[in-house]
Amino acid sequence: MNFLFPYGQRRIKTLLLFLIGMVLVGNIYATTDTSEYEKKRNLIVSQQLLEQHAQWNKLIEKLEKKSSANPEYFLDFLFYKTHNTLLKNYGKHSDFGKMLETGDYDCVSGSLAYSLILTYFNIDHSIIETDYHVFIVARIDGKDFILESTDPLNGFIKDENAVIQYIAKFKPDPLTKVIQNTIEIGAESYLTTETNTIFKKINIKQLSGLQYYNHGIYAIKEQNYPLAKAKISQALALYPSERIYSVYELISSLENADQ
Repeated sequence: MNFLFPYGQRRIKTLLLFLIGMVLVGNIYATTDTSEYEKKRNLIVSQQLLEQHAQWNKLIEKLEKKSSANPEYFLDFLFYKTHNTLLKNYGKHSDFGKMLETGDYDCVSGSLAYSLILTYFNIDHSIIETDYHVFIVARIDGKDFILESTDPLNGFIKDENAVIQYIAKFKPDPLTKVIQNTIEIGAESYLTTETNTIFKKINIKQLSGLQYYNHGIYAIKEQNYPLAKAKISQALALYPSERIYSVYELISSLENADQ
């Protein structure tokens, strides 16, 4: 018995260490996922606003109940449930805050919502910026899916050929070199591929910057150059891209011409 007792203690100690290790590992993964979501969330909206937003919380709860389903089915469900819950009316210059408040959205704020929710559920995805539009490409088991926020009826594209065709219409002509710097992201009319100059993956911080870019372009059209410069400066702080830099220079030249 004296021999067995130390052996039993060792077994119990080993088992306890194993269980503690499993708990810690689980917490590490949970913290990593949560912190990534929180980090992205804090780039676009205050924690308090989102935590107190009834529709957002209701949506997350409904999605969590389906999250263990077939991944492709869940992504389909996520797209349409998000649209029905949050994205009510298409409206240009509708940023993320306005979307939460009124349900008005454009492709930038809609894509911000989808990217944040996909991050919450740890679904791999890319945000694609083009000259005049933004959309999401999600990936499950090596297969691409399009999440087109401006199409509430057919915006979830899963057919492989349809995905390829959708992406192709936004690809730039290699011979077109001049960046189009006064096109709002979310323009209602799609342009031909002959005029496309931008097609690149961006992160959620850069996408958030495009909200200010849109506001800046609108202010230019209203000839409110001080406001335009302020908005474009905010955009540059988040996304110092060639397109946004060129708009800032354009505003300076317009201000000088106006003096």
